[in-house]
Amino acid sequence: MVYQFCIQHKVTFKYISNYRNLLTNLSGKSSIWSSGKFITIYPKDVHTFKKIIAKLYSLFTLHEIHKGIAILSDRRFKDSNVLFYRYGVITGPDTNIYKLNSKDVEYKDYVHSKYRLPEGLKEPFPNNIDDKKESKLLFKTIIPLKAVHSRASGSTFIALDKTNNQKFILKDSKPGFSEGGISAIASLKQEKQNLKKLAKFKFIPNYITSFKEDEDFLLCEQKMSGVDVDAFRASGDKNFLSSTKRKELFKLYQNTIINLISNLHELHQNNIFLGDISSTNILIDENTQSSSFIDISQSFNVLENKGKTLSSFRTPGFYNQNISNLPPLEQDNQQLGYLIISMFCRANMFLLVDKTGEMTFNFFKEYASINKIPRLFVETANKLIKNPSLNLSKLIDSLQHGNDTPFITEKTLSTQHIKDFESSLQKTVYLSQINKIPFKEIVPVELSSSDDFIFGDKLLALRIKILQNKDVILPDKVKSKVFASVNRLNYLLTNDTNNTFIKKLDIAKIFSLLLCAI
Repeated sequence: MVYQFCIQHKVTFKYISNYRNLLTNLSGKSSIWSSGKFITIYPKDVHTFKKIIAKLYSLFTLHEIHKGIAILSDRRFKDSNVLFYRYGVITGPDTNIYKLNSKDVEYKDYVHSKYRLPEGLKEPFPNNIDDKKESKLLFKTIIPLKAVHSRASGSTFIALDKTNNQKFILKDSKPGFSEGGISAIASLKQEKQNLKKLAKFKFIPNYITSFKEDEDFLLCEQKMSGVDVDAFRASGDKNFLSSTKRKELFKLYQNTIINLISNLHELHQNNIFLGDISSTNILIDENTQSSSFIDISQSFNVLENKGKTLSSFRTPGFYNQNISNLPPLEQDNQQLGYLIISMFCRANMFLLVDKTGEMTFNFFKEYASINKIPRLFVETANKLIKNPSLNLSKLIDSLQHGNDTPFITEKTLSTQHIKDFESSLQKTVYLSQINKIPFKEIVPVELSSSDDFIFGDKLLALRIKILQNKDVILPDKVKSKVFASVNRLNYLLTNDTNNTFIKKLDIAKIFSLLLCAI
C-alpha cells in the first residue's frame, strides 16, 4: 500500500527488500538508526513532508494498526504506531547539520539518538501522544545510572532504587520486536518466571520486581558481581608465558572453570536446561574465582517440558552445526566448551564461517601451543565439544587433579602457498573493481618512480596486465617504489592512530599494491 502511495505521489523512498534482513531489523539487532524502519520516505522539502505524512496518516489501514515499533531516533506523528519522522542527513560522507543559511556546523547527525531539529526550524507537529505521557517509576523511584548493554529492542542498565538506596540490574523490552518467533517482551517475561523458579541457585540473580512503563516491560533483578567473559579475558596480565605468574594464573583459570562446570552440573542435576551460553551472559568474579549466569530467558525443566521446541536463537560463535541433534543438557555442554575457548582467545568466532568447528579448534590448539596454555584446559574444552554426553562430575575431578603442563601441537598448520595467496588477491581485486572496468581497452600508462602507489590510480594499468596474465617487467626504480609503498602502508597501519590517511585508502588499491609487490 505504501509502495503504491509513493509511486502515485512521486516520492523518493527505500525499503528493506531482503526478507532475512527484515527479520534482523525487526529483532532489534540493527543499529538504533535503522531498527523498525521497514520503509523510509524522503520528501523534497518541509511543505511536501507535511502534506505526505498527513495523507499517509489518513489512510484507513495505516491508521487502524494498533501495534508497531517505536523508532527511538525519531518522533511519533500524532498518535500513530507506524509513522515516525526525523530531520537528518540523507547521504554522503558529510554528516554535519548546518545552521540555516550558514556554513557553520550546528551538530553532527547520527551521534545523539535523541530527536532534534536545527536552530531556527520550528517543530512541524508540536503535539503528539508521547508529549502527554508521564512515567510511573522511571526517574522517580527507579533511576537508571549506567547502560550495560544497549539494543533497539531493549537495553540493560545498572539502576538505583531511591527507596532503599540499593543498586540492581534493570532490563527493558520494547513492543514490536521479536526474534525466533518470540517477542522481546515475552522473552523478558519468561526470564522473570525463570528467576522465580531458580531462586535457590546462588549463581543466578534474585528476582526483585517488574513493571510496565507505557508499552515497555521492565524487569529488576539482583546485580551479580564480576565481569563478562570477554572483559575477563582482556583484563589483567593473563600471560602463561610468564614464569613468575604462571602458577597463580593456572589456579585462577582452574578454579573458575571448575566453578563454571559445577554450576552447570548443579542445574543439570535438577533437570534444568540453561539454553544460551555465551561470553556476554556469563559473569566471572576474579576475586572469588566464581561465576554467575545472568540471562536465563530460554531455560526450562526438561522433565516438565517434554517435547518443548528448543529456541534457535542462541548466540552465534558458541555452538557448531551438530547442536540441533543433541539433547538439551548436552547442548549446554557443547556451548560451555566453546565458552572455555573464549576465556583464552577469540578462536570460537571462526564458527561464523566454519560451522563444523574444525577451524576454531585447530586455531585454538595453535594458539595454546604458542602461548603455553595448560593442556588441561585445551582437553577440557575438547571433551565438552566432541563428547557432550560426558559425566560432568568426572570432568570436574580431572580438573581438580590436573597440572599446568603446557599444550604442544603434534604438527604445525601448513602455510598457504604463495601462489594460492596471489590467486586469492587477484580474485579479490577483480571482484571489487568489476563495476569500474572501463568500456575501452586500457592504454598502457608510463610508470615512474615518482608515482605514489598508495593513493595514485596508475596501479590500475599494472593490475589489469597481471589479471590478463601478461608478462610485466618493471624498471628497478618502479620496483623500489612498489616496495616503498608497501613499507609506507605498513607504517601507516601501525602508527596512524587517528586513521587520517588510512580512511582515504581504497581497499582494492591496497590489494593491488600487495599483488604487484608479490
